[in-house]
Amino acid sequence: ILMQADFEAAATLNKFQIVGTFGRSDIEAPKETMEFFTSHRHYLLYRPKDEWSIRAGRFFPAFGLNPPDHIIATRRGLGWDQGGETYNVEAAYIGEKFDGFLTGILGRPDKPEYHREKGLAVRGSRSFKESYKVGGSYYYGSNDLGNRHLFGPYAIAGFTRHFFLLVEADLVNTLSKTSPATWGWANYARLDYEIYRGIHVFLTEEINRQNLKDSSTNTD
Repeated sequence: ILMQADFEAAATLNKFQIVGTFGRSDIEAPKETMEFFTSHRHYLLYRPKDEWSIRAGRFFPAFGLNPPDHIIATRRGLGWDQGGETYNVEAAYIGEKFDGFLTGILGRPDKPEYHREKGLAVRGSRSFKESYKVGGSYYYGSNDLGNRHLFGPYAIAGFTRHFFLLVEADLVNTLSKTSPATWGWANYARLDYEIYRGIHVFLTEEINRQNLKDSSTNTD
C-alpha cells in the first residue's frame, strides 16, 4: 500500500524561508490529472530574530508531541491524520529553556466539503538539563458539525543519548450540533532505545477513547 510519496524542498533568503512538498494526493479515485497530485504542506516563514518566527501556509498546528507517525492515538485519534493539514498563521518563540506557539487555524477554505475545523491552538514547554522537557497544549476547533476543545500535558525525557521516553495525554470535549456533548481521552507513550543510528527498539502504549461513557469507542 503506497501511503505517502512526497518530494520536499526549502529555500532561504535572508530572514525568509519557503517550504513546500509535492506528491501523491489522498483522493481515492482521481478524475483529472491534477487530482493525482497535491502539496500536503507548504508555508512562508519569516524569522525577525533567531528565537522568533512567523509562518503562514498549510501545515499541522503545534499541539503536543506531534511525532511523524500519523496513525497513533494522539494524531489519527484526534483527527490529525495524513492529509489533514489546514491553512494556518503561526507565531512561535523557541528559546534555550522555553518555547511557545500560537496558531490561528483557518481550516480549508479551498475545500469546504472537507469540513476542516477553524480555531486556535496554543502550546508551550520548559526544558531542563538539556534533555528533559515538559509542556502543555490547548486546541479549539469549530466547523459546521460542532466544536471541540482538546488540552493536556506532554513530556520528553532523554535519559541518555540513546535512551528516551515520550509521553502525551489529552482530554477531548466534543460539542456536536446533533448529539449530546461527550468527553474523550487519548494518550501515547513510547520508551525507545537506539541500538545503532537509525535502528531502534521500543515499547509503545496507546489509548483512544472517543467517548468515556461508551466503551464501544475504545481502542487500546
